[in-house]
Amino acid sequence: MSSIVSVTLGAMAAYGLTRFRFKINELIVFGLLMLRMIPQISLSVPFYMIFRSLGLNDTLIGLSLAHISFNLPYVIALLLPFFSSIPKEYEEAAKVDGCKGFQIFLRIFFPLASAGIVVATVFAFLMSWNEFIYALVLTGSKAKTAPVVVNAFLGQYAPLWGQLSAAGTIMLLPVFVVTLSLQKYIIKGLSAGGIKG
Repeated sequence: MSSIVSVTLGAMAAYGLTRFRFKINELIVFGLLMLRMIPQISLSVPFYMIFRSLGLNDTLIGLSLAHISFNLPYVIALLLPFFSSIPKEYEEAAKVDGCKGFQIFLRIFFPLASAGIVVATVFAFLMSWNEFIYALVLTGSKAKTAPVVVNAFLGQYAPLWGQLSAAGTIMLLPVFVVTLSLQKYIIKGLSAGGIKG
């Protein structure tokens, strides 16, 4: 859920930052990158206090909101080169054909930047799937994630090696399936993103 929301909002933000030029665009991008540099551990206690007052502790919605906080700046920064490389002539042609506002983004720019969007989705999924700090602090028993469950097998006195190995293997399966099924899009997106300025 956090990956889908992050990529949807991030794609719209990247499109807006590349197509609508304001004086503070560079400041916004710099601020987004600075947000990404804040250590998660320093935000876990404030998130805990806020979510406790809102009744979102130990819920999937609360954990997803926490994951969106670190995924969204990353997705925006990743998608900026993809949207900026699309010529403005496409937008002008879409306006001539009768597209307006959000239709231009949805019908023209979203498909043209699909390789970057797939890469952003995969990376956002991997970061959410492997995230440990927020999942440990903000969840109890109802919304535990795979890394927290695997960590529980370390035991008080000695690791439970059999259970730890099985849980680790099961945790790797979704990542393996996602990356293998989207492999050609990931390679295309990474190589395209590497040459775009």
